[in-house]
Amino acid sequence: MADEEALERLREGAEAWNAWREAGPRLEIDLSDLEMPGADLAGADLTHCNLNGANLHAAHLAGASLRFAELSGADLTQADLTNSALVRARGHEAHLDGADLSGADLRDSDFARATLKQAKLTGATAAGADLSATDLTEADLSGADLTGAKLTLATLRYACLSGATLVEAELEEANLFSADLSGADLTDAALKDADLTDATTDGATLPAVRVSSGERAVDDPRVRRGIGCVALPVLGAVAVAAMLVAGWWRGTT
Repeated sequence: MADEEALERLREGAEAWNAWREAGPRLEIDLSDLEMPGADLAGADLTHCNLNGANLHAAHLAGASLRFAELSGADLTQADLTNSALVRARGHEAHLDGADLSGADLRDSDFARATLKQAKLTGATAAGADLSATDLTEADLSGADLTGAKLTLATLRYACLSGATLVEAELEEANLFSADLSGADLTDAALKDADLTDATTDGATLPAVRVSSGERAVDDPRVRRGIGCVALPVLGAVAVAAMLVAGWWRGTT
């Protein structure tokens, strides 16, 4: 059950909230199922707060501290989380579609199965974060640090990862259809069975990275041109068949 006194203080704004927290000894505060859409909580100290199921749609949380916060199932769609701290926060199945997390610190956070469609994470730090099975369709992760991040089964269709750091990232079975990986660093990344169809990899660092069967390097020219690893043999077979038909036709005329 949510702490009614804490809720009252939070509704007074970030300044009053931070002063109250600083004066009190409590580390963990229950704010679960909070209803404050559009609230101005920029710079608020929400460290260790339980915000599971909270409604913070379009809330202003720029520069807020959400370290170790519980955000599972929370609604943070279109929220402003620029330069916020989400270190070791846990947001299983949280909703962050259209949220702005530019410059946010998500190191070692856990947002598995969350939705971040069209979210902005430019320059964000998410090293070691668990984003497995997360939906990042059309998200902007340009320049983000995803070193060692878990992105297994993640959906990154049409996502922008230009200049991102994905060293040792886990991208097995990830969907990177038409993703922009130009200039990205995927050194030692795991991409087995990932879908890189039509992905852009110009200028990306891809040594020893493997995809699909686990045997073909991502920097294979066939992948670079956006032709999927499965589609290419099919196209080759079609071409051979066309040549045989053409030869048969010439022989009968």
